[in-house]
Amino acid sequence: MITSASEFHHVLQALQTGTGSPLTVALCDTVDETLVETLCAFANMPSGGSILINLHDRSASQSNDGIQTETLEAEIQALAQHRINPAVPVQLFRASFEDQSMLVVNVPGPDTTVLPCRVTATHQAYVRSEYGNHPLGVSEIQQLQDAHQATPHDRHVISGSGLEHLDQTLVQEFVEAVRQESEYLHQASDADILQAKSVTSHDGLLTLAGLYALGRYPQQFFPNLRITAGLRAAGNDPDVEQQRFEGPVPVILEDAVRWVMRQARQSRPSPEQQAHPRSSTIPIVVIREILTNALVHRDLSPHTAGQSVHLELHEDELTVRSPGGLQRINLDQLGREPRETAVNTSLYEICRFVSVSGGHRIVDPARHTLRDVQWALRRAGLYAPTYTDSGLHFTVGVGRRYALADTDQQWLASLPSHEHFTTQQRYLLVSMSDGTRWSPEALQREYGPTGAKSALRQLDRLADLGLVRALVSLNSTSYRLDDAWLRTDTQRFGRTVEFQPAPDAGAPVQPVHTVEAGAPEPRGNDDHDLAVRAAAASKHGATLWNVLGEETMNIHDIAEAANLSLSQTRYGIQRLVSESIVNRQGGQGHRETVYRRAQG
Repeated sequence: MITSASEFHHVLQALQTGTGSPLTVALCDTVDETLVETLCAFANMPSGGSILINLHDRSASQSNDGIQTETLEAEIQALAQHRINPAVPVQLFRASFEDQSMLVVNVPGPDTTVLPCRVTATHQAYVRSEYGNHPLGVSEIQQLQDAHQATPHDRHVISGSGLEHLDQTLVQEFVEAVRQESEYLHQASDADILQAKSVTSHDGLLTLAGLYALGRYPQQFFPNLRITAGLRAAGNDPDVEQQRFEGPVPVILEDAVRWVMRQARQSRPSPEQQAHPRSSTIPIVVIREILTNALVHRDLSPHTAGQSVHLELHEDELTVRSPGGLQRINLDQLGREPRETAVNTSLYEICRFVSVSGGHRIVDPARHTLRDVQWALRRAGLYAPTYTDSGLHFTVGVGRRYALADTDQQWLASLPSHEHFTTQQRYLLVSMSDGTRWSPEALQREYGPTGAKSALRQLDRLADLGLVRALVSLNSTSYRLDDAWLRTDTQRFGRTVEFQPAPDAGAPVQPVHTVEAGAPEPRGNDDHDLAVRAAAASKHGATLWNVLGEETMNIHDIAEAANLSLSQTRYGIQRLVSESIVNRQGGQGHRETVYRRAQG
């Protein structure tokens, strides 16, 4: 969702360049049934989404064919409360950039206990898709609901299957790999190992995981346990080449990786790619990791039995879509959480002992993770992966060349020693130009262990140049740009971006909240009321209330103490200020502005 001026500007740029995703943002000009359906669709998306409504006549505070902005806000709140069941607690912001003035409607993700939300008049549920609002069928609704029950579909026992349906070469390599790594199973028989690792059931039948990973031809039982691939020509031409990759997981993976690499080498580079040759090829470690995740973490429930993993290659941009949404992790954690979050735990465990050519294990969390993918892409001069989760499908896109904006380039040119900056130093400086701090922990989450070490070396060199300040504490060192080089919104975006919460419009719906763990001990009834209101105001309201005290704090100190990003902190603080839970001293966005608890 859009919660800051920077995010608003980024979304506008994406929409203007055609790189925005309709799964996260929608544009709207009128208040009609389509808007109701869009509110409903985002309310069913795992991470919610944002709707941008044009306010055409900003100077007269009029919009939408003469309806006053305040009236429009109240009408949207009423739609969210009364036209969708259950009601949706939307958050409204007013934003403007250049000649564009918009109302931003943030729709939070769903309460999974009451999924799905439906349009009251038609009883129809929707989600967002690449083409707009997608009406959900009965099977799709069941898929969304079942996704939160953590049913181990990969352990499903396949009637009519047996050891004769396994690839004996893969089986022997698998059991030997298990014996080498497990002291307990070192002396076990092949049959015992296959049962212990959920390849077979106690009665000798194959599990879905065992067949998928080690079968001779799993598609005999499940035709869509495969990858379909399309090569799309330049421009808007339809797919000109279709491929299918079948067999067990290691065979599918190897064949698909080879195909992508072969097509990438044969494709004719564009003039932009010729000017930046490092961007013409996606690193093989990236291709392998993304395809592995799509195969191993795809939804194996009966609801997706008719769906395949699909990849598309278009002008050196790779898009991979797998059946089913994210489970046990959200988009914000993806690629940043150093923990295993397997959807299909048995399949994941089997693939830890299955190798592909070169001796690489299919699953090797110690060597290959999404954080390594991010670092490999950054080194290749490419953007970090884009992730979209509709709940029904999960899509990853890679291959777009990373390019700094003209305003970023101009600002970098104004810094001392700019002609000697490395590529990584330039990216780090731009990321800190709004006051963002980098700690070793944050770098680890962003780039993984290898990338974090390199980034720390670059930050130390920038500190030697006097551009970055190293803030040493007892436990760690964090880095931030020296105050002399911080940029205003005008310097960052070329124009001033205005972004602020809309005044309360009507009586927005408020879900029932309880004070979350970590909320402060109330000192009296007034403080208790404020603490409860803080917890209800935003996701991190209780945390921010707990951090704030009688003394004033600036936004950077609050973010560091709360262990939140600056955008999360700014959004949370804005909500608390708008609810009169926190007092602000100074202007919004000013460096000297500080905050403290309101007095009960």
